[in-house]
Amino acid sequence: MKKIIIMLSICASLFAQQTITWNRMHKPKVGKRDAFIRAVSDKTKKYNSKEGTAVIRTYQVINGPNVGSFVRGGLPGSWEQFDNPPSNRQTGRDYWRKNVMPYVEEAGAQKTWEVLTEVSYNGTGKTGPPKLYKVRYYHLKPGTSMFGLAGKIKEALVATKSEVRIGWYKLESGGDRSTWAVGTAHDTFESLGDDQTWRVAYEQHHGKGSLKEFMKEFGEVVQSNPHARFAENYRYRPDMSSPE
Repeated sequence: MKKIIIMLSICASLFAQQTITWNRMHKPKVGKRDAFIRAVSDKTKKYNSKEGTAVIRTYQVINGPNVGSFVRGGLPGSWEQFDNPPSNRQTGRDYWRKNVMPYVEEAGAQKTWEVLTEVSYNGTGKTGPPKLYKVRYYHLKPGTSMFGLAGKIKEALVATKSEVRIGWYKLESGGDRSTWAVGTAHDTFESLGDDQTWRVAYEQHHGKGSLKEFMKEFGEVVQSNPHARFAENYRYRPDMSSPE
């Protein structure tokens, strides 16, 4: 019966309107980090702080190969957001090219992600950008999906009323479309370092030994090469983000 319910959920999701978000990574030039931060802050205040303008969130990558880079992204919404951009978008882009790009060493491709709302979970009662965000990236084997596995995690978190916040994402464009990501929100480094709540909830809800079986299924869908899975920690930068 559980398998039938999961399959029905997957089918329903195929016909539901997609929720989309986007992000882009920027690496400041050596010695220009502070100038980059000031320039981004000024641009955001001028073009992304008033009603009717695009809301932008900025995170600083604090570990891993991209440490020191900054990720900027928009709020989740429909594809329609790209058809009806804010009236000041072009002037904002012109300002960015003139005043921010001189301090940028490398600008990554803009990536568009589907937000998998059906399997994401928020048991904290909190909204808005978290102070810290751990993001795990996975490259899946052709023809596979993490949707069912993510659904089992959500089922356990709901059943145990776990006070965690987890978002699931699937890359739509701008990179390798086999990429999936799961992000967990945290208020402190202590919480981020002890990011195991879902494992405890899973075993508690699905039964002893269920986590081992889950990890086996997980290993069957993720590519086996050493670059197929990695994680990064992000710190929210309110000084470089839109007010919320």
